[in-house]
Amino acid sequence: IMFLSFRNGGQGMVALDVTNPCQPEFLWQFTDPNLGDTYGQPTAAQIFVEDSDPTPLGNSGGPVVFKPRQSRGVILLPGGQGVQDAGTCTYTTSGPELPEGMDTATGSSITPRSDRRCWRGTTSSPPALRHGRSLYFIDLITGTLIREIGEDVFPAPLNGAVSVFRGDTGTVGSVAYTVDADGVLWRIDFSSPDPDDWGAEALHDLYYDDGFDDAEPTYYPPALTINSASEIVILVGTGNIDVLDDAAAVNKVVSITEKLTFDVNGFVDTLEGRLNWEIELEPGEQMTGPLELFGGQVYFGTFQAGGGTAIDACPFGASRVFGVSFLDDPASAGAIVPLLQDALNNPTPYLDKTDIPDLSNALLVGLQVGQQPVCTLTDDITVTDPFTGASATLAMPYATSGRVFKLMGHLSGSNALSGGLSIAILEEGITAPEGFTVISGMAETQE
Repeated sequence: IMFLSFRNGGQGMVALDVTNPCQPEFLWQFTDPNLGDTYGQPTAAQIFVEDSDPTPLGNSGGPVVFKPRQSRGVILLPGGQGVQDAGTCTYTTSGPELPEGMDTATGSSITPRSDRRCWRGTTSSPPALRHGRSLYFIDLITGTLIREIGEDVFPAPLNGAVSVFRGDTGTVGSVAYTVDADGVLWRIDFSSPDPDDWGAEALHDLYYDDGFDDAEPTYYPPALTINSASEIVILVGTGNIDVLDDAAAVNKVVSITEKLTFDVNGFVDTLEGRLNWEIELEPGEQMTGPLELFGGQVYFGTFQAGGGTAIDACPFGASRVFGVSFLDDPASAGAIVPLLQDALNNPTPYLDKTDIPDLSNALLVGLQVGQQPVCTLTDDITVTDPFTGASATLAMPYATSGRVFKLMGHLSGSNALSGGLSIAILEEGITAPEGFTVISGMAETQE
């Protein structure tokens, strides 16, 4: 099933059955009066669901949505763009919208902003129906609304993407993360099978040390992984890809370890966190693609506009490539661990136009890690059967080269093209992570 939101084209999303890509079939379309322009990228997950009330949420009187408990495909759709109001809104008491318990890597307490932007809702004056301050849980097959977490929880629109933590391939999700339009990271908890128990709580204010209106949007999904203690680590960065020339924009990339305590029933009692590290980009610089998480390494590309003049608009800016460890340096709390090497072979967290000239006057997008194909040959080896003593020649395969990984991305601008390509490609070698083979089980057959 393929699903996509309308982004600037409207307020909603659509799902298609593309089992046969030559003959896609329309499944359903979802709209809601509270949806803004659906910039937020939806995601799908398997979730345990059980409704104790046979009437669907909203008392629509339709058929039973789910009963009894079962694993269902569910789409999480952010509410989209909202309508900003004048002035500031103050949050002075603890609640789901005010992050608590976040510390720096050195143990200092982080105080979130008590003043943030005001956003209109259905009860504001004047009201705004399409306020975007909601998160929707939609049945993947039918398009039925299972649950809406609304404006009574989210003070700002949800115009970013959502990431669900699964723990492993094919497992059921119980928690997700997203960033709202005010730069606040939210934890969405749906570990209970009853949708009425689902909720959201703010985990971290990315702009805790900035002004009330300095926050930038986060259109890309957070990258999720775990540390050696099996604690969830969230990596997220900001950037408005639709506005590349905002020289005053303040954008950040952060790594956060979630710290949870549970009650006697196994539900989360307190939500806290540790800010492993944060990178504040240069003024006007922003991420230009999702974070690439690879073997404990984090890579991302950025772009900073500037350099043009009234008589020469061609120098429009430059890009950088970042590569750091997903955690901070064990020997220096809060310090990033650089993974790249500059032109002088010194460790560095980023490469710029002085290291890679093609990054000058170029927009780098879609940075990903790719593996170069490993070629194999065969060698004839004579072996002797230990039971019969007979000899035989076997063709044993072997690799002609080791594992080679590269950072690859598209480059705009006037860079030279190669290989008949119509778009320039950045290729930068990186160090392969340690790899080893583990025997997970033994089996035998007898005839």
